[in-house]
Amino acid sequence: MQLAADQEMAFMLEAIQREVQNGIKKAINKKSPPRSRAGQNPRKETGNLGRSVLLTKIRQYGNLQYGTIHIDAPYARALEYGARLPGGQPYFWHAKEGKIVYVRRSHPNASKYKKTKPGVLKPRPFVSRQVKKTKKRIPIHLKRFVSAFKKRARPGKLEKLL
Repeated sequence: MQLAADQEMAFMLEAIQREVQNGIKKAINKKSPPRSRAGQNPRKETGNLGRSVLLTKIRQYGNLQYGTIHIDAPYARALEYGARLPGGQPYFWHAKEGKIVYVRRSHPNASKYKKTKPGVLKPRPFVSRQVKKTKKRIPIHLKRFVSAFKKRARPGKLEKLL
């Protein structure tokens, strides 16, 4: 049986998690074009990055409660911290669709196509920026936790809460 204080703490942690998750999704929800530049939040092209921002349930580990936010998109780390792009990816311009189409390197005709050049992707920190914003709001969440705890703490019921 989870105690009332632990439940309120879990609610507070979930609220902080949701605030970070929603802030990240809001930050990357601006449509592309134009594409993002170094230092800006990445812009939405397919929506995959936003859909990949996931929360874990709050877990108890000894006296600690914790939950995490993780991003499943494989390119999220490169966007957040920057990356070296190796180049050499075959591609061609699809005139009908009006866009670049990338070809698998294992394709039998891959050697006939142009290849991308090596480059550097400069960081577009969208997670760390939101975490900093949310850290500043933690005292507000703590005040809500304390007031909710005080409402439940009535004379004679305090033993059940702790």
